[in-house]
Amino acid sequence: MADKRYFPLFVDITGNNCTVIGGGDRAADCVRLLLLCGAHVTVISPQLCAPLQEAAEKGYVRHLPRKFFRGDCNQAMLCVAATDDRQVNIAVATECKAKNRPVYVTEPSEYSSFQFPAPLDENAVIPTAWKAP
Repeated sequence: MADKRYFPLFVDITGNNCTVIGGGDRAADCVRLLLLCGAHVTVISPQLCAPLQEAAEKGYVRHLPRKFFRGDCNQAMLCVAATDDRQVNIAVATECKAKNRPVYVTEPSEYSSFQFPAPLDENAVIPTAWKAP
């Protein structure tokens, strides 16, 4: 299989719905950047890591405390599949691609339709503490 080549494209997600499936640290990294870019974020996961729990409690994200169901990405401009279950991530990617919706998959990454920027540390643009967008 040939290497993928990505076309750099910047998308304005301000005020748009983005759905993140997963509640761990990798999901939290993605959520931070989505919030920084002005997205309305829904996180779907039975449990949340501490930073995502704090973000939900402060109202920065909408949390649906359950597993992924088909149709969860219907209202999203883009989706992130960041669970520790490869099959769930693949199911999210398959659904999104069938609906021509961009999807980033943490693992297996070859199912992603776009590349998510790497999170940066506290000396960079992305804040390490949760702040109101």
